[in-house]
Amino acid sequence: MTDIRAPERLSNTALRQMISLVPKVTGGLALARRRVLWRNLLARFPAEPVLAGEYVLALLRSESWDDLAAFEPEARRHGQNTIDLFYVDAALARGDSAGAAERLAAVERRDGTSRETLWRRHDQYFMQHDFDRAIETAEQLAGQTPADRRRAGRLARKAAFYRDLHSKWAAAVPRERDYDIYVVNLDSDTLRMERMNRQLDGVPFTRVPGVRGAYLPDMVLEAVTHGIGAAAKGTVGCFLSHLGTWERVVRAGRPALVLEDDAWVLAGLPSRLADVHLPKDFDYVSAAETFLPHEFDYRRKSFGVARPRDVLPGKPSNWETPSTVAYFISPAGARKLLARVERDGAAGDVDWRILAYSLSSRERQAELKRDTAASRLLGHHHRLVAPGRRPINAYVLVPGLTRYFVAGSVRLHDNIGGVAG
Repeated sequence: MTDIRAPERLSNTALRQMISLVPKVTGGLALARRRVLWRNLLARFPAEPVLAGEYVLALLRSESWDDLAAFEPEARRHGQNTIDLFYVDAALARGDSAGAAERLAAVERRDGTSRETLWRRHDQYFMQHDFDRAIETAEQLAGQTPADRRRAGRLARKAAFYRDLHSKWAAAVPRERDYDIYVVNLDSDTLRMERMNRQLDGVPFTRVPGVRGAYLPDMVLEAVTHGIGAAAKGTVGCFLSHLGTWERVVRAGRPALVLEDDAWVLAGLPSRLADVHLPKDFDYVSAAETFLPHEFDYRRKSFGVARPRDVLPGKPSNWETPSTVAYFISPAGARKLLARVERDGAAGDVDWRILAYSLSSRERQAELKRDTAASRLLGHHHRLVAPGRRPINAYVLVPGLTRYFVAGSVRLHDNIGGVAG
């Protein structure tokens, strides 16, 4: 009988097909399932660096730090910049700046001028607020292709904007802020809380214990969602966490900046609301970078605001969606949101619900006609929102104060019925 063995390496076509199929097989949000599948595929094809990279990325997104550390010796044997740069991300996520610098230096010694390495180095420097080196790396990229030159120019201008902002705010005389800061954090996410403490660096804030959706009884889910369809537990838990924060804002009677614990502050936090030019009559201002399109140019010297309808992307990617990772909210805005959610229920994603409340019925209808990913998500909430109410006075901060650090979250695990550790 002929012994048929699997090849040690896969063709580029097979790899592309595998990378596109895994999310479909596991489900787009099932990070734990995806991690297991990549590990099994890597066991079958141990010499394939692309599979090793996908496995490391899955570990990073699910914040599986112990598994990442255990796999690092095997990962290093592949000698791939992409894999090693994921470990730079992991070190940054854990707050290990020295470890991140050591790993990044190793990549630079091996191959510091390749296109992919330069892109990733720029991002690493930017995340560490080393803006001058981020600009320098972007300038190195400008000589590669016309598309790279355009992108490198945008990134250099972005780094220069946040560098100037960081310098100005760092030099400002410390004074009491005219707004409160709340950080939403699950009790189990101690590492995220440590990272947030380091970022805020002595700035006073109030930690708001998050609601773990996986532990909510079915009758509670039925009550808070008004029995509207099947409730994703993690999503409801996230929604309730923000509801609790809004109640605190109303009781305090002061505007607030609300941060989720996976926020990465891009340059620091303003001393006063006037530093970011917020309208005096605002109810809600999204401060997340995720609402801006990739093509945003950063040809500006200060912040501005825009209406959600003017920046709502036609077809959002992971970086072009509404988000509650960071937002300013006034006591009046918190009262309005609490009253509307009490009436409409807490079904669906809180960020898309706020967007639905931020648009008039006519604006929502116009977006729904576009038949995009955004319109389909917005359409779900459009059906849940009582008609005839004026939109809240909502804005988008341009550019943003924060971005996500990693894509994974306990909410996603809870949504697929699991209980993450």
